[in-house]
Amino acid sequence: YTSKKYGQATGFNGYVLGWVAAYNFDMFNEKFVISNWNEVEMDRNDAYAEQQGGKTGLNGAVTFTWKFMPRWTASVSYRYFNNKLGYDGYGDRMNYLIGFEF
Repeated sequence: YTSKKYGQATGFNGYVLGWVAAYNFDMFNEKFVISNWNEVEMDRNDAYAEQQGGKTGLNGAVTFTWKFMPRWTASVSYRYFNNKLGYDGYGDRMNYLIGFEF
């Protein structure tokens, strides 16, 4: 990306703070996991901030997973972002997944 005002979005581009957390539990003799990942971008350079909608950005998800058979899972995730992924402002979506563990 090249800004007409700031030039290219290269070089130092701020800081990122993030985490990943998960909690495994059993309920009704079934296995479940609730997890969260999150990242916050801060102090973006001016050209990148212009493209992404601000000097800060947020990106993450909360996921609930049910392991309903020994190698099969079903998950639903609430995905959220703010000034991220080329989107100015807040956005969210739901993801649904059926998975098989190899």
